[in-house]
Amino acid sequence: MTVNTAPVPRPQFLDSNGEPYVGGKLFTYAAGSTTKLATYTTIDGDVANTNPIILDAEGRTPSEVRFTNGVLYKLVLALSTDTDPPVSGILLGDNLSGIGDSSTTLSQWIVSNATASYISATSFSVSGDQTELFSPGRRIKVTLGSGTVYGTIVSSVFTTLTTIVVRFDSGELDNSIIDVELGLITQKNSAAPNDLLFYSTRTSNAILTAADNGNVIDASGTFTQTFTAAATLGNGWHVIYRNTGGTITFDPPSTTTINGDLTLTSYPGQIYLLSCDGSNFNALLLNDGNDIDDNIIINGAMRTWLEFQPPLVAAPNALYAAEMWQYGVIGAASHTINKSTSVPTVTQSGSYIPYSLELDCTTADAAIAAGDYTVLLYKVEGYDFAKIAQRKSFLGFWVYATKIGTYCVSILNGAADQSYVYEYTVNTTNTWEYKQIPIAATPSSGTWDYVNGIGLRIYWAISAGSTYQTATTGQWIAGGFRATANQVNGTDSTNNNFRLTGVTLNAGQTPKKYRLPDIRKELTGCYRYYWRGLPVIAMAWAADAADRILGETVTWPVEMRDNPDTSDTSLILSTYNNCVLEAAAVNANKLGCRFNIRSSASGNCSVVFSTDDYFVANARLT
Repeated sequence: MTVNTAPVPRPQFLDSNGEPYVGGKLFTYAAGSTTKLATYTTIDGDVANTNPIILDAEGRTPSEVRFTNGVLYKLVLALSTDTDPPVSGILLGDNLSGIGDSSTTLSQWIVSNATASYISATSFSVSGDQTELFSPGRRIKVTLGSGTVYGTIVSSVFTTLTTIVVRFDSGELDNSIIDVELGLITQKNSAAPNDLLFYSTRTSNAILTAADNGNVIDASGTFTQTFTAAATLGNGWHVIYRNTGGTITFDPPSTTTINGDLTLTSYPGQIYLLSCDGSNFNALLLNDGNDIDDNIIINGAMRTWLEFQPPLVAAPNALYAAEMWQYGVIGAASHTINKSTSVPTVTQSGSYIPYSLELDCTTADAAIAAGDYTVLLYKVEGYDFAKIAQRKSFLGFWVYATKIGTYCVSILNGAADQSYVYEYTVNTTNTWEYKQIPIAATPSSGTWDYVNGIGLRIYWAISAGSTYQTATTGQWIAGGFRATANQVNGTDSTNNNFRLTGVTLNAGQTPKKYRLPDIRKELTGCYRYYWRGLPVIAMAWAADAADRILGETVTWPVEMRDNPDTSDTSLILSTYNNCVLEAAAVNANKLGCRFNIRSSASGNCSVVFSTDDYFVANARLT
């Protein structure tokens, strides 16, 4: 018979005082059982040890101990006064093989030797204080009369017995428990590397427990995330919590705090390291879920107004209000457009938003004709559209409306012959609400501008007649639609207001929360499409005769999208001495233009520009 030397060939056993276990009994069993299994004293395996092996005066086995090759053993030590089988045996090890035995496979499960008593579908008890063995987070395997179930220990509490609660992967306990085995690696002081992470997902609340310690949780949806008591979780408990979409409120129990507050709100894209110190919770923001460069909307907080300053009374169709934002109206409705300071709070939105664009209905249109509509329109340049083209994307925004019910957002290509309509609901009157609109990847076929034309048109409908309605939502279709038949008439009363702010459009699986950009960057973005200003204050020169032309170059603050229209330039209020304006703005291109002044006679010439005069360069998307 082939045998292999035991891990310790002739072990010595001492008690807690360092005294030998004289006459102690070493029982050798088949792994995971109480079936005796012989060991041997000789290299040939022809002389068996007694079972139990009786320890000598030094607490050692009388002879070397050798295991049968290819067989796993369990060793149990008992006092000399104990019985056979032992009543108070000490488990020394299970699934043991001899030195150099390569034919055995180490099991990932350790037999607990505990007699488990059924309590419920998710809990059982064992005698004595065995909380250290049955520690929260440790994997567990329970053999039942009907099969085997696997799970993770959620809690382990000792009173007169140790009660263990388990979250099973599938299935549940019944009263036919045969055996309980434990995972080789414990959650506490684990031999596993610290960077070994376990992932889980959730779309609704499932209380955070000890079993979640060290895990990564991907959560989406709008709900309140609750916690097990801090004292139960203990110092050092932690999880990485990733918000993949939705508004999630962290709410520890009772008066326990998180970052010193009773609750904390997480927004889409944010990643938190949640930890416990045994008394309270802390939340370290690892990623705020926002890279401002990801948002292709310019002036999404309605801060910059270049052409006109509000209020804009009885605003006409196609008027630009906040820069980049165009008001559209066909029909009897009329609005005053305001730069409103009514905005979501920082607590609501997670960041400061300075303004909203308000449509205050001043003339109602109670009966929307087929061709009528009232909309807010944002046009995305092709270069910006290219960042999200043919990819799933998200439109996020804050809306405040007097009229509750179904509203629509529509996204059209530049040619307005392909559209994507999506419904959203205003639930509460005159209340800020955050909306997330998933946008399917734009088709690769069709007419799409990826350069400096119109890449996308985005409409927020306040009302829309049947000409612009479709029954298809959530997918790209042919046609230039704005809404569905469910769209409310938000212009049916002069009491109605509609406000919009905090707008984001980004590629990816989740909307990015709005972050106010640097004002210099925002103005640079706006000036690419429209600029109005006076780059010079005064000029003086000497002319040697009449009709001498002085040309002066005006440089735009940034390169414009296209050669701009300068026809709205006004220099008529300036004071001219011995000269006249020949041409206000000529040879305009993306970088600038020239203006010409003609002398009236020889001599000194001068011009002092009025602060009411201005140059206009308009390269807006049309």
